[in-house]
Amino acid sequence: MSRRPVILLGEVHDNVAQHAVRAEALRLLLARGARPAIAFEQFDRERQGDVDRARIDVLPPGVTRVDHLIQRAGGARGWDWNLYRQFLELALEYDLPIVAANLSRPEAMGIAQQGFGAFNAQLRENYGLDRLPAEFLAAHERAVDHGHCELMPPEILPSLARAQ
Repeated sequence: MSRRPVILLGEVHDNVAQHAVRAEALRLLLARGARPAIAFEQFDRERQGDVDRARIDVLPPGVTRVDHLIQRAGGARGWDWNLYRQFLELALEYDLPIVAANLSRPEAMGIAQQGFGAFNAQLRENYGLDRLPAEFLAAHERAVDHGHCELMPPEILPSLARAQ
């Protein structure tokens, strides 16, 4: 893993054991000198400035840096932060970039409804969205379907996969 430019560590959101394994893998990488950026789907992309400012803000009395970051960046809704706190703590301890990686609800809806054309041309170019091979898109659709226990109606899978 240490030689890969990007590592996606997906998870089952409420699987405590899986989070522990992922955290240990990250600790081992850090001990070996890796200094990756960590992208969090828990923070919407437009909140990146809040994430960055939370790292340097003067903390209110009795508030931890992690709690302040979560609150300032609007990340508290719907997530069990007891499972993700360890990753933020490691990112702060090792001064790793914390990337707000989630599409906001309006962005995700735009992608689901309009495809990647909902993004501006520069963003599509930066992410290579106009050049994604059909095989990749089909495999991603299957993975999203599997990740949702094959419970999603087939007609919404292309839109759901694009948004994810």
